[in-house]
Amino acid sequence: MRQDELLIITNNPLVKNIDRYEICWIDGNPEEVYYKTLNFIGLGHKLLSHPLAGSIKPNQNPYRSIVVTKNSVGAADEDLKIINQCLEKVENMALEATRPDLKVNYAEDFQLVDKELLLNALASLLER
Repeated sequence: MRQDELLIITNNPLVKNIDRYEICWIDGNPEEVYYKTLNFIGLGHKLLSHPLAGSIKPNQNPYRSIVVTKNSVGAADEDLKIINQCLEKVENMALEATRPDLKVNYAEDFQLVDKELLLNALASLLER
């Protein structure tokens, strides 16, 4: 794939201004990133990175970046299934108690982890 074929949906300030990629900035929580991704997939964009990448639970990391195709390529039932399953997990985890101090004290670390996961996904996509 080429860089101009990719769209990054993110709420991560470290990702917001990455050069060479189109960014869909979400000024909100990870759940909003998932819903925006669902909207893009519903419009026919293909899911290119897994929405639950990494080992940090979505209710603990306040930052999420997901890659889809920049242009609509047609509906994909498998992509809709994946994003809906992820949304279900995120919504269920949102009900669990989390330590708010994690998000405050480690915000920069969480941003960095999300960015590194994204950069690895992008490198893999560009090799295709």
